[in-house]
Amino acid sequence: MKSKFLSVLTAAALVPAYAFAEVGEEVKLDIDNNVGLTISVYNDNLALVKDTRRVTLPNGKSSIAFVGVARQMKPETAIVNASGIKVLEQNYDFNIINPASILKESVGKKVKTAITDQQTGRTTFSEAYVVESEYGAVLKFDYGIETNFPGRIIFDELPYNLRTKPTFVISMENSSVSAKDIELSYLTSGMTWRADYVANITDDKSMALESFVTLTNNSGVDYKNASIQFISGTVNQVYNSPGVVPLARNAMMKGMVMDMVMTEESAPAYSGGDGGGYSTQGTVGEYHIYTIPFNTTIKNQQTKQIKLFESNNVAYTKEYKLTSPLYMNSYSGNGEFTETHPQTVYKITNDQESNIGMPLPMGIVRFYNKDDSNKTQFIGESNIKQLAVNEKGELNLGIASDVFAKGKIANTTVIAKNVREIDVEVTINNSKSEDAMVVFEQNIYDDWSILSESHPSDKKSQNVVNWTINVPSKDKVELKFKVRISRQQ
Repeated sequence: MKSKFLSVLTAAALVPAYAFAEVGEEVKLDIDNNVGLTISVYNDNLALVKDTRRVTLPNGKSSIAFVGVARQMKPETAIVNASGIKVLEQNYDFNIINPASILKESVGKKVKTAITDQQTGRTTFSEAYVVESEYGAVLKFDYGIETNFPGRIIFDELPYNLRTKPTFVISMENSSVSAKDIELSYLTSGMTWRADYVANITDDKSMALESFVTLTNNSGVDYKNASIQFISGTVNQVYNSPGVVPLARNAMMKGMVMDMVMTEESAPAYSGGDGGGYSTQGTVGEYHIYTIPFNTTIKNQQTKQIKLFESNNVAYTKEYKLTSPLYMNSYSGNGEFTETHPQTVYKITNDQESNIGMPLPMGIVRFYNKDDSNKTQFIGESNIKQLAVNEKGELNLGIASDVFAKGKIANTTVIAKNVREIDVEVTINNSKSEDAMVVFEQNIYDDWSILSESHPSDKKSQNVVNWTINVPSKDKVELKFKVRISRQQ
């Protein structure tokens, strides 16, 4: 059935674009009229498009058509900015030329049909009316109605209200004849980004850290030679809000566009002293903005990676964190565990001393290290939350196989009603070829105090206490402590 629409689609490709028109004509602005394109991409399947195209308009009323806007455009967010014009009406036309739409728009109209005899090659032409199109062509001929016509359908002309691409049409009044740069700003769905990090461990204190932005475009249009910005943070959006009229939304949108223009920029992203950053980092409202210092093309249905920053000497500490399975409160004091393995945790501080010192967007950090034969191997990955400057981050790489512990509540003594003392014994083993820093974390409920301990503790919160213990290679360490727990009636 594709052949019956071939001549129509060929004709559609020849529809011309105009940069100037007489009064009353629609001025079509295609990609060739583009003089500036900026895409600000958010984490939440959202992007702000600022598309500027140049045109010469006549005096008075006229219409311009931005051909090739995003298919997932939110038309109620559109704002038009240009000097000397007054916007009268805006329309988003997304009824695109294709075989189904042409047939639908031809219901009730006369068309030509053609059937070619496969043996003789002779083509017989007829005329018919299109009766229905929803489930296929229903044609009314002089001899009757066909619901499964085997030939081709030929249309005399394209329906006037079909577009070759999604198009935003603006009716306006112009005060002067001159070349104008008209900016169309709008929000669109279908664009997402995330940060992906690569951490190469160089020694037991430092790593090389680099970040890439992974950008995916499913908005329905190519963005050619665009300036790209990435906004880090979750933007509040209102869904299904009948109380917000389009003009009010436009007012809010215009404020957002002005915020983007008035962005406070900082120095380029850190690059380890190797010759400048890969992006410029600044702020907009409560969010961080990363501007890529070069233009690029983002094709529809494409995933692209762009380097955000790198640093070759990021400080870190490594520890093995074991959360105790023992449960202790003023009522209970029994329990035992064996062969329990801790989590492997890499800890970083996002500051200049650690050779970072810029807001880090949330993403995934993938770790690599050298094996015994000096070959690079993948050793795990971890989520990283959005990390502010001077904030600490913990990256969990999973279970440590060569560090394990066993422990028990060795004794429980009831001192009085709702008061007891509990003795705990824990043995931590390290089978690794290097020392291991192990953090043993114990949850204790009700009111409590440490009476004695073999290693110094650190009270992290009302219900959590930690012991940080260095366990030598191929050795073990015993942790013992006594805690008094009470509860007021």
